Amino acid sequence: DAGALVALADRSAARHLGLRMDRALAELASEGSPLIQGAALAVRVLLDLDPAADLGERTAGWIDGATSPDARRALTKRLAGLLTAAGPLLQASPEALTPLLDRVDALADQDFLDRLPALRGGFDAL
Repeated sequence: DAGALVALADRSAARHLGLRMDRALAELASEGSPLIQGAALAVRVLLDLDPAADLGERTAGWIDGATSPDARRALTKRLAGLLTAAGPLLQASPEALTPLLDRVDALADQDFLDRLPALRGGFDAL
């Protein structure tokens, strides 16, 4: 699903369907499943609808909020959706993931270990 969303956005950008795609992606980013939320947010950056820095800060917040088992499961899915678009995203905006990586680097040992399975699961998308 996340890969299909990235492909759809790529085709839509070529056809200049900006306003409709903007609305649809905003809705998916706020109302979709965690996997689709991550993919929609990445696609918004790819289409220049949102700044890469905002995405980076948002993903860093996902790390902070992953304090319960449910939140860590959502983190896994959001990261997987986001990283499905990682190739094109990193080519277009390499700074998009810097806040996420900085946040992981700053975690205390136990906080890192608590989140490690979720992080590993999210990065499996690569």
